[in-house]
Amino acid sequence: MGVFENKIIESDLLVSGLDDVVHIPHSRHSGIDEEAVKKSGLKILLAGKQSGISVLKDEKDVFILGHPEYAKDTLLLEYERDKQKVQTIQKPYNYFDDDNNPMLSWRSSASVLFANWLNFCVYQDTPFVL
Repeated sequence: MGVFENKIIESDLLVSGLDDVVHIPHSRHSGIDEEAVKKSGLKILLAGKQSGISVLKDEKDVFILGHPEYAKDTLLLEYERDKQKVQTIQKPYNYFDDDNNPMLSWRSSASVLFANWLNFCVYQDTPFVL
């Protein structure tokens, strides 16, 4: 759980305008078989060393494996909920500042990603018929 750095793996209109490093929150430990993804024909657009693949795309679908839509306090609320259930739990990685306050470091990347999806994957791909 935490906010992880991702880099653009393959150029695509969906990731145009993003910074070299893109922060994306992830709320659970999970994984995906990268070899199976490569064989599937899906394009890996964003991935990180710690988070693995975060954004995939094919001809018509987009798959976002992290949570760029999260509000600033979402990981904090999940962390506090999980602390009540489990005695030992790690604090979300790369999420708190030195004063133990949550930091929002993904809003601009999330906005660009969502705007690109609406523009390039929805608006421009939707046929205009009167």
